[in-house]
Amino acid sequence: LADIIFNTRGYEFLFEVTLRRWIGLGGRIRKLGPFRMGASSHPGDTVSCTGTVTAIGEFEGHPSIALDIVVANPRGVAASGAAEVVLPA
Repeated sequence: LADIIFNTRGYEFLFEVTLRRWIGLGGRIRKLGPFRMGASSHPGDTVSCTGTVTAIGEFEGHPSIALDIVVANPRGVAASGAAEVVLPA
């Protein structure tokens, strides 16, 4: 590789930060993954993380949401996966 890359743990961190900012500290990440890397991200790349709601349910009396999450960089999809979160009461 010509330079350092954003590794698997980096993408996991980005997924969690994105979910936390969306659900707040009162919410709970119930499941993260599985996910896969699709393209390397390098220094200077702008990366963005988005999610799409795939299901709405309930867990232990609280609203639960399943999502597909994607990290993109200038070359396309860098990582993708799934998550399930429980919203705060």
